[in-house]
Amino acid sequence: MTRGGPLKEAGFFETADDVAATSRSAAPEWASSAVRYLEQGQIFLASSGWEDDLLDEWAGPIAQVALRTDGEWIWPNSLAHYVTKYHVELPAEFLARMAVHDWVAPELGQDAVDQVCRRHREQQGFEDAAPVDF
Repeated sequence: MTRGGPLKEAGFFETADDVAATSRSAAPEWASSAVRYLEQGQIFLASSGWEDDLLDEWAGPIAQVALRTDGEWIWPNSLAHYVTKYHVELPAEFLARMAVHDWVAPELGQDAVDQVCRRHREQQGFEDAAPVDF
């Protein structure tokens, strides 16, 4: 495994039931700060596709398909939407990291982003994959 150990994951919902299971009826006090942090995370993988809301089929596209990171955690670009609209819970450890950083996602240099990409590929079983330079 590449330096840094496994990346921690939050908000990878596959079904409406996954979202509903972590939803709350009211926004927690940390919601707006967490959304800001989630939206500031560095995009390290993106697609031209768009995600639909798993709970509201009429909502249309909610976020471009992308993965974000703060160097330790990774999350889908759509997570900010689910925190805002459905008040989904986030892992306590992730919230603690956000608070330590005063709710501002750390800026990552290119080397750190490349390292996250390598670690993510390894976790997905693509250990021999090499970065592509354009």
